[in-house]
Amino acid sequence: MNEGPTAPGNRKQSRRLRLWLILPAAIFLILLAAVQFLPGGTRSFSDWVLPLSFLGAVSLAAAALGIGVWSLVRGSFWRNFKWLILLFTGLFVLIALFYVKEIWRQWQEWSRLPRHESESIVTHETAAPRTALRSVTNAARVSVEVSHLVRTLDARLFGINTAIWDALLDSDETVSAMRELDVQVLRFGGFSDEYHWVSGIIGTNRDPAPTSFPNFMHLATNLGAQVIITVNYGSGTPEEAADWVRCTNITNRCGFKYWEIGNENYGGWEHDENLPPHDPVTYATRAKEYIRRMKAVDPSIKIGVVVTENWMERADVLINALKKLNLREFVVEGYQGWTPKMLATLNQLGVTPDWVSLHHYPQVFPGRENDARLLQSTTRWAALAAPLRQHLKTYFGPAHTNVEMLCTENNSVPQRTGKQTTSIVNALYLADSFGQIAQTEFNSYLWWNLRNAQDRNSNNQPSLHGWRPYGDHGIMSGNDTRYPTFFAFKLLKYFARGGDRMVRARSDNKLLAVYAARRADGTLALLVINKSPEAALRVNLSITGFAPQSDAAAYSYGLPQDEAARTGAGSADIVQTNLVGAATEFPCAFSPYSATVIVLSPLRPN
Repeated sequence: MNEGPTAPGNRKQSRRLRLWLILPAAIFLILLAAVQFLPGGTRSFSDWVLPLSFLGAVSLAAAALGIGVWSLVRGSFWRNFKWLILLFTGLFVLIALFYVKEIWRQWQEWSRLPRHESESIVTHETAAPRTALRSVTNAARVSVEVSHLVRTLDARLFGINTAIWDALLDSDETVSAMRELDVQVLRFGGFSDEYHWVSGIIGTNRDPAPTSFPNFMHLATNLGAQVIITVNYGSGTPEEAADWVRCTNITNRCGFKYWEIGNENYGGWEHDENLPPHDPVTYATRAKEYIRRMKAVDPSIKIGVVVTENWMERADVLINALKKLNLREFVVEGYQGWTPKMLATLNQLGVTPDWVSLHHYPQVFPGRENDARLLQSTTRWAALAAPLRQHLKTYFGPAHTNVEMLCTENNSVPQRTGKQTTSIVNALYLADSFGQIAQTEFNSYLWWNLRNAQDRNSNNQPSLHGWRPYGDHGIMSGNDTRYPTFFAFKLLKYFARGGDRMVRARSDNKLLAVYAARRADGTLALLVINKSPEAALRVNLSITGFAPQSDAAAYSYGLPQDEAARTGAGSADIVQTNLVGAATEFPCAFSPYSATVIVLSPLRPN
């Protein structure tokens, strides 16, 4: 037998393999113990996959580095090279785990979508559809259960952001436009963590911003809208914020109820002079003092703190930590994340916020916009609400029911706005997002924003629908340019208002979204969105728990109105028509890329 002479070598390799497996495991456990019990409170494992994968990758990288140095010192580097390759391969696999959950979700959504070619708004000619489109039916069944209450709508679901760079904010034309939209809530922000409200100056600029807080105050009180104000955390002080409350609610008696501390302070893009910057423990600690001083001025106000929707939102913070070679910050921030650590710290400090502020931009990578995926991304709103509520429950216990969840920003992309933002696709996304978020426990929905700026240098590829050669976060530009998102927002006032009740509505076709509201005046309103760029959808609509009159009012916005805006021929505004033949079950059809509100009156008794 020849096994005898090789047995010691095999045993040596086996011991070496075990040692190299034990080393990253030991590093992982040490790091886990350190970051889990650092001051500020433990984090919840409700979203454990990404943070633990992060620690695993760091542990493997540290082990590979240590083994590499050890091999060089011992002169056995090349003998152990294959093991180093194995370790680094494992490192990249673990890094990939950061994205597995998100990639899988996006792949599942993408794989279920029809592969549309975009339609030309100029000619209304559509390229030949790909094979997958042939399996999509142009018919849908819609059921509405009026007796099934989903929730009562909050007036703050009908809101919009305003910005300090909007020189036209406090103008008669803006007041007229806002009244046309029936805006219920306004948020005041823009460069929030560099803005000093007394002087109106942003950062080190010598000149004040184009619009001032008194301008905003005049607009808001003129409209009678509710208000959310974002105070300066990045370069401001609790005293400055308290003086702002005093000026607004004591001196001027505005009664502005909702205030939030900073804006997107988890992100490296946001101005932050605190040390360390973009740190959840620092933010929570300072937030306690902000809350104490602001409520000492006006105990009736409600103060919110900033949360983020997912762990990967703070990738830039980790990159900056590596650039500074601050390994402690890299490991701690990478594992803890923002929302769990910040909420845990607030809890340890004995502070329960009145509300939390979430921003949502479904296409986080500008330049990779896709119309079909955007229009299917609206189903994520429920998935955003549930884990956030779980975090609040984890860290505040029974008191979590006193903490509201508000969405204070939403649009299709966070930056570098391409033509999708000014196309009818974004308008349909706005309407559909409203329908989805109105079925969650979020109590506000504020679009970003009223006026922004035209961007001609971002994604204007022909694969995206639309004829405007630029993007814009705003729903309007200047006094007279109104984008499709303006009309989608306007359409909502025909659908529902605060105090109305959302009821259950279902569609069996993913290209047709439908929502229903039982309004305070006794009518039933349906919001129907056709997400197909070329197919009119035939719908068999069934209603239970409500007997409608035969005649109904219909309000619609779609491709013909957007084409009128392009050519200047015809009306670009919402079209009102009469629908005849409504009943507890009746057929109807909805045009491609359109949003329609149908208002049904109850059948009068004989």
